[in-house]
Amino acid sequence: MQSIDPKSLSTLQSRVTYLKSFTNFTEADAAALHAARPVVEALIPTIVDTVYKKLLSYDITAKAFVPRQTGYDGVAPTKLEELDLEHPMVKFRMSFLKGYLQKLVVVDYDDLRTWVCHLALEYGVGWRSCADGS
Repeated sequence: MQSIDPKSLSTLQSRVTYLKSFTNFTEADAAALHAARPVVEALIPTIVDTVYKKLLSYDITAKAFVPRQTGYDGVAPTKLEELDLEHPMVKFRMSFLKGYLQKLVVVDYDDLRTWVCHLALEYGVGWRSCADGS
């Protein structure tokens, strides 16, 4: 068992190094993701629709889409029955997954900013700027 001192994870670089080690993420993994780009990009619409159909097929996961989503300015649903793949707020959320999947196959995994965006997604902060590439 490896021992990691939490204090050693105080910088972005140390966290990224730890995450790469923990997940066994290598340059070969990055190359494989880049090589998969043509296949993955072609499947993104199907993947996103399938994920959201599944999320909306269970009340416990669909309930997460009833409150107004951060960054969404349109009309929010007030009950589960209003939710479907065509609801503007669901489409808004679907756009995040689409952007995330598009980024996975093109980003530079040696660039710390890439990992900032992954951490932002994990903690739910700042993802819009990462998804937009800004």
